[in-house]
Amino acid sequence: MNLQKKSKEIESLLLSFEASSNAEKRRSIKREFARLYFELEEELLDVKYRFRFIDIKQFKNLSSLENQSLLQYFSDYDILRADKRFEFTPQTQLILPLFYYLFYNYDKKNSALVTSASFMEYLRDYLKKGDFQQLNSGSIRFINNCRFASNHLRSAGLLRNTKEERYKTWELSIFGVLICAMIFLDDEFNLPEPKSIADHRLNFIQTILDFTEKLIQWGEYLKIVERLFSGNRVISYLISIRHDFIRHLADQLEVIEKERKKNVVFHKELRTYLEEIDDKFYTEYFNEGLVLQTSAKERLDQLIKGSFSVES
Repeated sequence: MNLQKKSKEIESLLLSFEASSNAEKRRSIKREFARLYFELEEELLDVKYRFRFIDIKQFKNLSSLENQSLLQYFSDYDILRADKRFEFTPQTQLILPLFYYLFYNYDKKNSALVTSASFMEYLRDYLKKGDFQQLNSGSIRFINNCRFASNHLRSAGLLRNTKEERYKTWELSIFGVLICAMIFLDDEFNLPEPKSIADHRLNFIQTILDFTEKLIQWGEYLKIVERLFSGNRVISYLISIRHDFIRHLADQLEVIEKERKKNVVFHKELRTYLEEIDDKFYTEYFNEGLVLQTSAKERLDQLIKGSFSVES
């Protein structure tokens, strides 16, 4: 058993990792840590087996009666101990950053799980210890919270909502693409300073409201479509649907205004309409693609930094 040896090796790697500013060296150290970590995990499983240890952490939220029943079988386990919680990024603080990230990576076609993992890697310098914590379900807290953040985007009509796409992949709807493109191109856009965790969701709602109000103006709609797409067919299609599209969004603005203090919930009529045009766009025009400016990565980094620059 090499638990002690591996523990010292990991400690040495950590010191080297934190002392280095060379990106390639840090990646190399991280790869070596990953190898040791998985080996250590296997050894701990062997130790768990040799102790015949049953991990009952997931039982900690049972009722007092159920806990008393468990004590009959696990009398030497401290099953009533308080779970140690670490500070983590609120779900609502991830909504807009996930929105930006999905727009920048619109053509990746990754699964929701791969998207969450790559998003976590991208945000690694902004995350907190609790984001890396494994939950009783076995999921990493950050990955779990990404799923809840995606639900906010879907409720607002910014993600495709077909049964096939809902949980397998997170693809922006046409509405989401146009709104996020406007944010990327607006150099003056800044999020208000959040005073509480609840303000992250309110900032998200207000941001969607503000840019939707701009989008329903014919001049703004035409400008963003022509700047964002290169193919004549896709531009012609988006211009051809402008009257119904803008009318539906204008109706929805009234709904959002009334429900500002609640979750944004789009009417079924609008959701059905968006699903229809999204299906046509992704089926017939997706290959014509978006035209992202060369500065898009720099703008993504800037928007992400703005989302995490102030502690709530």
